[in-house]
Amino acid sequence: MIVIFLHHALPDTFPGGYFGVDIFFALSGYLITAQLVQEHVRRGSIWLTGFYIRRFLRLTPALMIVVVFALIVHVAVGWGANPFQAAAAATYLMDFYLSLTSHFGGSLAHTWSLAVEEQFYLVWPALLILGIRLRWPMIWVTSFLVVAAIVPTLLVVRAGSYQMAYYSPFAHLGELGAGVLLALIVASDRTSMIRWTRSYAVPVVAVGLLTAASLGADQEWAWQYYGGFTAAGLVTAAVVAHCILRPDSYVTKALGRRTMTWIGERSYGIYLWHYPLLYVLIRYVDDWVALIVGGVLSVVLAALSFRYVEQRFNRIKDTKFATR
Repeated sequence: MIVIFLHHALPDTFPGGYFGVDIFFALSGYLITAQLVQEHVRRGSIWLTGFYIRRFLRLTPALMIVVVFALIVHVAVGWGANPFQAAAAATYLMDFYLSLTSHFGGSLAHTWSLAVEEQFYLVWPALLILGIRLRWPMIWVTSFLVVAAIVPTLLVVRAGSYQMAYYSPFAHLGELGAGVLLALIVASDRTSMIRWTRSYAVPVVAVGLLTAASLGADQEWAWQYYGGFTAAGLVTAAVVAHCILRPDSYVTKALGRRTMTWIGERSYGIYLWHYPLLYVLIRYVDDWVALIVGGVLSVVLAALSFRYVEQRFNRIKDTKFATR
């Protein structure tokens, strides 16, 4: 989240900070797949309708508030997010809006990543159920990951547009697939395959690589479309594997501290609010001032969103639509 925020506030200093989104994709792929597998183990099946309702209740209420904010800014000052951009964000279609048009998404452009995730999760649970029933071997998942890494390359070559390639709903399947692969490895009790991640070298190298990418990459560098994004997902998955296999690790303990947990719970709200706020602030104040003020406001608004919006709908999600 910090890397993404720095990229949006100071793009010249952190040109490759967009790699932070790939970290989110890998984490999401792991967490959602692990939850689905646990549900299947617990009750012998996966309740698809309940899954979709829970995803809606988890993401949409907080998103709608940000969309309304962006529309109000647009009406008040003439820029922000126009009705078409707001509609794309609200319906989880911003990735299509950005990849198929030459337009920018205004203050809601960052919701393209939510769109990619939700479109993936429209399909993935059903594929997972099918894979379990047909007893697909792990090689199928690995093949999916390899193919997913090639898709961005084909998009760049055929379309000749980095914007279309980057924002395409298919371009980041590799990162999601990295998380999925880790979840299936852990669930199938094949952790011997990832035993090497127990080394402290894994998180150290991962931080070094992702930091270097954030400082030195450029969105139009071709190498990242030829497996670079997927590599970021695999690096993230390796760090998660380290934390799973080494609960006593300094890294695991640091990430489990109360402060980190507090931020993690509100990270969705911080992500939602940071870009619309920066979009406004950068037009009136220096970039560094926008970074500080935008950061503080993002955390405050995310905390309020978590307390008064997200938790309320989460209670509905966890009671009326809990896995049966």
